[in-house]
Amino acid sequence: MSNDVESHALWWQVNRLLQAYADHLDRADCEGVAALFAEQGRWEHAVGVCLEGRDAILRHLQEGIGRFAHTHHHVGPAKLLRRDDGTLESTAYFIATHLLQAGGSYTVWGRYVDRIVEGAQLLISNRQTVVHLTEGTEQAYRMIERVPLPG
Repeated sequence: MSNDVESHALWWQVNRLLQAYADHLDRADCEGVAALFAEQGRWEHAVGVCLEGRDAILRHLQEGIGRFAHTHHHVGPAKLLRRDDGTLESTAYFIATHLLQAGGSYTVWGRYVDRIVEGAQLLISNRQTVVHLTEGTEQAYRMIERVPLPG
């Protein structure tokens, strides 16, 4: 069983973390993005792309950021849950639009499901990128499971 988190201060801190992620990424600040993850943080980014550790996350970003002329990440407010094991889980919807250096663009709509380490600074310890819809890309993502409509 999980419980909704009622602390406004904690909710505000988590949302600042998520907005910092979008800001750093859209400014192509790979070091800034990686610094938001715990040292041993994990990011399940796409099918076949699971990054283990802050250094791997940084390398992945540095290797890929050059293909984009611009990006725009809009991250909505987070829903927070306190898991039974005491960890904090954040779910936030996003829209990410990418303009490619070679021309063209693609957009991804989905949600970030994060486990957050609480301490002097909040850090992402585990991120799953769960995608609802894509347009303009052949990249394989972990897609959300649809619930069949009744009847």
